[in-house]
Amino acid sequence: RYAGRPMDAVVQELVAEHKEDLTKAIDVARAHSQLKQRTVLCQQILKELLQIYANRRASGVDPAPMTLVSALAQLAALPGDAYGDLALLALRVSLVANDE
Repeated sequence: RYAGRPMDAVVQELVAEHKEDLTKAIDVARAHSQLKQRTVLCQQILKELLQIYANRRASGVDPAPMTLVSALAQLAALPGDAYGDLALLALRVSLVANDE
């Protein structure tokens, strides 16, 4: 909803939306402002998982647990351009982790 939008426009909308409790507006604005850093962190983690599961048979790593499979599915389903690379990487890890 807020990805790719200018921060000032997001903050104005959030303040109008949460007039009664500005803490909610602040929390959402903070999360929005950290989107890029969080995305980079997730990508780094996914790249590590990709390496682990790409060599799974040689290293004796078990297939991905269901909790990881579920999280990867949620990441792979993220909409919008801001999440495109992350979603594709999550899908790739999911396929490799499950030998598909």
